[in-house]
Amino acid sequence: MKSNDPVGAGSGPKVASRRRMRTALICLASAALAAIGSFQAAYAQAPWPTRPVRVIIMVAAGGGADNVARFLADRLTSRLGQPVIVENKTGAGGNIGTEFVARA
Repeated sequence: MKSNDPVGAGSGPKVASRRRMRTALICLASAALAAIGSFQAAYAQAPWPTRPVRVIIMVAAGGGADNVARFLADRLTSRLGQPVIVENKTGAGGNIGTEFVARA
């Protein structure tokens, strides 16, 4: 004898699993929204950056990467309200620039 319920309808292990998954996603989304709200409050209190920003480029001055970095530095200066300084640290296959950044 066949029942009137279609396959998958009613309450069963698949439906309970979907409900738990949906509940978990709702909890995760609400936690994410709460975290975003707290980050916005912290962001409103502390302006960033408070000092000039230095960008270290590990290629020689005048090259393509240097030109792009200087172009982006100009854009960032106007957006951040702080000077963005591009410094070229070349040599040793990038090791000198990497060491300079690591010590900063």
